[in-house]
Amino acid sequence: MAKKKTNRKKAKSQGGSAMQWLILVLILAVIAVAAFIAYQYSNKENPVKDSVNDSVLFGKTWVSHSDGAMLTVDELGNYTLDFPSVETTEPWKGQITLQGDNIIISLENHRNLCNEGSGTFSYSIVGKELEIKVLKDNCKIRRERLSGKWFLL
Repeated sequence: MAKKKTNRKKAKSQGGSAMQWLILVLILAVIAVAAFIAYQYSNKENPVKDSVNDSVLFGKTWVSHSDGAMLTVDELGNYTLDFPSVETTEPWKGQITLQGDNIIISLENHRNLCNEGSGTFSYSIVGKELEIKVLKDNCKIRRERLSGKWFLL
């Protein structure tokens, strides 16, 4: 009978060991999930661009931080720029085209304002913020109106 008691103690110690392993595995799984979530969150802080149709820029309306102008870009890159003031009654209309990491912006109506063709701009999107920077544009008013920070409406 003494041997049976010894066997029972061994069985209990083996069960405890299995429980410790299970707890260790669960703790490691929780750490791995937390690391994955932290990695995903940190990647969202970086500028995101989609090389296929740049859906992060197209199909959205952006509002200028500086003057409240609204830049609406459809899925094809056609844009309308509406101004909140009474100075400009007719919105600007034009085309935004992707060229590598840059965008080419043309003004189709109001050619009297910008008869200089199109301008080349860089852009970045972080979260719900768009920043447009002029790279090359001979049209002063287009440079001034489009350069700056915009937020997603």
